[in-house]
Amino acid sequence: MQGLANVAWAFTELQSQDSMLRSLLQAAVQRFFDSNVAQEVSVKAVMSFSYALTTWQCLTPQVLERMEGILVAAAARMEDDSISDALPTAFKAAASEPCILGQARDLGLVALWKPPNWTVSLPDEDELENVQQGSNDQDTGRPLPLWVKEHLGRSYQVCRDPSHQYGLLHRLDRNTSGAVLCATSYKGLYLSKLQFATRQVVKIYWALCHGHMVLGPTMLEAPLCGSRQADGSFRTSVESHGRTARTEILQVLHLLGPCHEPVSLVEVKLHTGRQHQIRAHFSFVGHPLVPWRRC
Repeated sequence: MQGLANVAWAFTELQSQDSMLRSLLQAAVQRFFDSNVAQEVSVKAVMSFSYALTTWQCLTPQVLERMEGILVAAAARMEDDSISDALPTAFKAAASEPCILGQARDLGLVALWKPPNWTVSLPDEDELENVQQGSNDQDTGRPLPLWVKEHLGRSYQVCRDPSHQYGLLHRLDRNTSGAVLCATSYKGLYLSKLQFATRQVVKIYWALCHGHMVLGPTMLEAPLCGSRQADGSFRTSVESHGRTARTEILQVLHLLGPCHEPVSLVEVKLHTGRQHQIRAHFSFVGHPLVPWRRC
């Protein structure tokens, strides 16, 4: 079943709705209602199936409810009751340090503040060693997962589990500041990931860009492809062979910068979550983000 889930995910990324695959997928999902089969379905397979079915607009409420049940059961097998469920004392951090914004205990979630230069994805082993030794912070960014492990890991099992990304639910680009959701239980992690996969989560950003962008709602649709540069940086650009990317412009406010240069404050809704998506799309339409003039 995992193999079929992987194929479904791949076809979805390619924007292909093969009718035969769709029929196989729907038939496979019906097996979720067999209790014996359900126990063997992996969390990864559930996420892949839910993503494909949502994209193809054929995910029924009954199947979604069954998926939630499978994930809750899988989470129960992971939880360690000996771990404390007490949220560490909220601390007043410096502007350059993360902090806890709030907690939804019933959902098994906390909201963290991520300042600029903190990365949600762990760097490679060599970079990680430099970060842990306190060097090279400006080159690689500081890893938020290690902060989560240090400050939340003693209270929450999932927050010290590297195989589950320390409970972190989504990315936020290194130089972007904002709220990041982190699970404090496996149940909270799995059910929240299902919400992301089935596009029940709305992600809104505010961006400042060069020039006066066209007013009014606009949808930017251009495929994106990322690659590692010679200097180690990661560059994302519009390429015909890239992955589907959709950025919705909700509102635009025209302003003047300190030297009377035109800038725009833009409310953005992401329909996909590609790395550096807003930066790449804005550069593509001639309005690079401040202070970046290229992605």
